[in-house]
Order: sequence, then C-alpha cells, then structure tokens
Amino acid sequence: AVVSTQSTGVGSSWTRDQPGPPPRGRGQPRDFNRGSRFSGRGGQSQPRRDFGVRGLGNKEEIPHDLKPIEWACQTLEVINRVHYNEHNSTANRPHDEIDKWREDCKMTVSDRCPNPILKFEEVSFPNGIRNVINQNNFKEPTPIQAQGWPIALSGRDLIGIAQ
Repeated sequence: AVVSTQSTGVGSSWTRDQPGPPPRGRGQPRDFNRGSRFSGRGGQSQPRRDFGVRGLGNKEEIPHDLKPIEWACQTLEVINRVHYNEHNSTANRPHDEIDKWREDCKMTVSDRCPNPILKFEEVSFPNGIRNVINQNNFKEPTPIQAQGWPIALSGRDLIGIAQ
C-alpha cells in the first residue's frame, strides 16, 4: 500500500513514471559516471570475497561442521504477520466520512486500503503503550499514524511520506 500526503518543496514525493532521477536534495546532482561511493573502483563494483574476515576466499573454503538440511523432512512453523483486528468503530465508519478525512489530510492511498484509525481507542495496543499515550496527553493519531498503523499491522507493505 502507498500512503502519501500532498507536499511541496522539501520531502516532496517522486514516482517512477516521472522523467529523470528523483531529486537529490542539497542542490547536488549525482555524478553517475563516478561509480559507487563504496567501491573505489570508478563504477566497477566487485563482490567481496573474504566474508568479513581477511584472508578467506570463497565461502566453500570457510571451515565448518554444518550438515546439509533435509528440508523435505522438516516441519516449519507458520509465521502469522497479521496483528490487526479492526475495531467496530473503524469497520463501521461510513466511506463518505473516510473519503472526506483523507481529502482533508491531502492523503492518497492505493486500492483496498484499510480504514484509518481516528482515535487511539480504536487500536488494540498493549497497556504499556496505551499508558505512554495517555501520560503524554496525545489526543488523536497523526494522519500518517491513523492510516499507516492498520496497513502495517495487517502485514502489508507500507510506504508513507509525511510532511
């Protein structure tokens, strides 16, 4: 999912279908003929062969007593990446209200984006996090938090750009 808030100037967004490279910032264009700043070879980046230990060559030469794993005989545990259960208030919020909120926040989202969390009570944070929110007198989530948390907690990828 992609979330962005409309922005001008510093931090403005760039998409792949725009011509040219993304803005570099600080007024310094990138010299693409210079090569990688890490390689020191003028554009000819070579893979490192010593695996962090000087003097070692290929990884087959590294001494070890590891045995190959028979994956067909292994039972792997399923990892559940979904940690989000939508609150009734969030799920039942009218689409017109959500669209108006996103428009007011100058926010664009991709298709099938979960509804935003407009109040801290609508997200099931552990008590420790709830206590910190209450102690700091936060009234409501910022727009990027309100829309980003349901996406991230649903196990989906998120690119968020906030001003």
